[in-house]
Amino acid sequence: MAPLSQPDVWIAFREWLIETRGLAPTTARTSACQARRVLREASDGDDGVNAASLQTWEKDCPSHHVRSYRASFRRYREYAQLKWGADLPDFAPPRVPDEGVPDAVIEAINIAIEAGVRATLIVHLRHDLVSPANGNESDAALHRALGEGNPGVRDGSLRVVRCDDSTLALVPAKVWDAWKTWAWPEGSTQSTSPAVPKAPGSYDPMPVAKLRRLARRFRDQRHAGVLLRA
Repeated sequence: MAPLSQPDVWIAFREWLIETRGLAPTTARTSACQARRVLREASDGDDGVNAASLQTWEKDCPSHHVRSYRASFRRYREYAQLKWGADLPDFAPPRVPDEGVPDAVIEAINIAIEAGVRATLIVHLRHDLVSPANGNESDAALHRALGEGNPGVRDGSLRVVRCDDSTLALVPAKVWDAWKTWAWPEGSTQSTSPAVPKAPGSYDPMPVAKLRRLARRFRDQRHAGVLLRA
């Protein structure tokens, strides 16, 4: 692997980030600087960077910088592997404390957020579907009308869910089913029951901060290539 002191190494790395990862030039420059700093500061003398020295450096890094430095280092690690076949150590996967929420539910929260159902909306979702199965003609008519303009509603891949202010939201069916199975396993719901409660059977919704935290940790674990633990 080329010496890290050679400026051409980092120029080439920045260009690679722009060309293959689609980063903006300023973002690529920042990422290169961060990766270089990790390699320089985590170096353990003549042994260079190893797993132990990397974890020690991470512990000393301010918590609000850790995520961006980890991402930058991992980009450089991938680049070094492709460029020189170098096998640099990696940060240990972030630990996920026991939140008492199953993997499937956490994944469903993340899927919903990535699909545009924001955490600030999830807290207002209720177990109150607009569905022909309700036996309510007005619900059936509304479902038909919504289905005319949305194939997902029509084919059942999207659920039409009422919020606590009577507005409607579209939620992927697999997300809805995962939430319901966990939150109300015995089906004892009311129309005012939150879609994602603080705990199974609770009538208090899971807080926005926790929804975001779980989704973020899921993405971190997915990026690290490991599975969430229940």
